[in-house]
Amino acid sequence: MRMGGIASGMDTEALVQALLEAERIPKYRLETKVAETQDKLAAWTQLDAAVSSLYSKTQALTSYSNWQRMSVAAGSSGIVGATATVAADPATYDIHVEYLAASHRLASDPQASTAEALSLSGDFTIGGQPITVESTDTLSSIRDKINTASANMATGDKVSATIINSSLVIKRQETGDTQISLADGASGVLKSLGILDASDLVKNELQAARNLSATIDGIAIDSSANTNLSSIVNGLTLSFTATGDSTLTVSHDTTFIRGMIDDFIATYNSTMQAAEEQTKVTLSEGDEAISRGLLQGENLAVALQQKSRAFVTNRVTDPGALDQAFNSLQTIGIWTESRDNRLAITDSVKLEDALTNNFALVEDLFRDYEGGIARKLDGYLNSLTSPIDGSIVARTTNMQTSITDMYDEMDKIDARILRLEDQLWEQFARMEDAMASINNQGSFLLAALGMDTGDKKK
Repeated sequence: MRMGGIASGMDTEALVQALLEAERIPKYRLETKVAETQDKLAAWTQLDAAVSSLYSKTQALTSYSNWQRMSVAAGSSGIVGATATVAADPATYDIHVEYLAASHRLASDPQASTAEALSLSGDFTIGGQPITVESTDTLSSIRDKINTASANMATGDKVSATIINSSLVIKRQETGDTQISLADGASGVLKSLGILDASDLVKNELQAARNLSATIDGIAIDSSANTNLSSIVNGLTLSFTATGDSTLTVSHDTTFIRGMIDDFIATYNSTMQAAEEQTKVTLSEGDEAISRGLLQGENLAVALQQKSRAFVTNRVTDPGALDQAFNSLQTIGIWTESRDNRLAITDSVKLEDALTNNFALVEDLFRDYEGGIARKLDGYLNSLTSPIDGSIVARTTNMQTSITDMYDEMDKIDARILRLEDQLWEQFARMEDAMASINNQGSFLLAALGMDTGDKKK
């Protein structure tokens, strides 16, 4: 507890606080500057996110693998389908499917019951696995034994057994011209079931084993499988699903490219809008500024808008860099429009025609190393957002460092004020002691001069 003014009558607390408040003025200035810097840092962070998003779109537009994507269109649906890799060649293939690959399928004779004991005993082999039949087995239990044994069969021998009506149906799991491997035992269980005849031949064949039979551009195709065939046409994975005639047209995936262009335009416009919002000045009717963007006057933010617009509206006049028929975005139907000067597809027919008939030239327009518009913009955006030496990253890093330094300085001011407060109270305390001593001496002198009130009365 501190008390002052006992001897002097002064309001020591008020004097100390007034002196300390004067010392706090630099801290208040720093607090204001920190708030302003934090607001600017937030604005730069938002703008950096927008620029980074635009950078991801230019990276997509300059990616070799994206421009090499291929698409496949079938002339008749339901006959053949395909997917393409970048290795596929643009072409149209004539397809004829004579018949599809089929799994070998056979059946037993109809049985009197599926749930009553068949009174058969013995063994047989299917798919290389022995099956033991006991006199108490029913048709259902024989089915179950076959399915259990299938788990141990080689992949090409695996079968599945079902019961339809009262017949045991056995199907090879894989398609192709390989038959189900069957061998009856000495007791003739398979013959008794009507699966094999007296000559050990299949008695009830439901589906013959066969390979796919088709032609592609007149070249015969023979395959044990119908789907996921990747070794027939380079770069294509084929799947045959029905018989008949069709075509497959392999071409550049213009739909995917168009999607990338649409994404780029939308992101470019939103990025430019974000930059404009941060740098604009709104005026009142009297031409007096009533609001300013947080980055108004920041050269880097202004340059972002100017340089980006210059890149997308650039016309490359060097014929060694780009074909002059496709030397600007305007030549493929993309240009600026409206009062906001936003990028837009102004002629979608022209764009689709360019992608369909001059794909390589459109690719050059975007990603050529010498004249590619997206390539140049990509390099500029990288110079802004690179985590190593990007201009925006450097700006935000410096601001963060500045904020940290200002907080450190404010901590130093607080510490200095605490020391000053102790010093002031100590000085005022000495002053009070001195004044108390002076008052005492004054009283003593008055008394010595006979001015003491008690003496006068005598």
